Amino acid sequence: YSVPHPSEPVMHLRVQTQSNKHRPEAPTASDALKEACQTLYDQCDFVLEQLEELLPEVKDDRIRMEELMAEEGYYDEEAGEGDEAMVEDYDADEAI
Repeated sequence: YSVPHPSEPVMHLRVQTQSNKHRPEAPTASDALKEACQTLYDQCDFVLEQLEELLPEVKDDRIRMEELMAEEGYYDEEAGEGDEAMVEDYDADEAI
């Protein structure tokens, strides 16, 4: 990846895939990126759960943040949609 200029909210990302014995057909770059984002999301969620068990105030902060995001329209608590939905809705082919 590269960031053309630090003051711009832009990042260039290159995704390269290849086939192997476990995956005879190489996934598309879009599929590889979605899978990587989901894996990262799951790992962050796991770390957050562990942290919240040890420090209850972290959970309180997360709940407050989700409430604020819902008020601003960034997170739909009832539908359970937030960052995860944003990743699924993004169509990388359209961005190219």
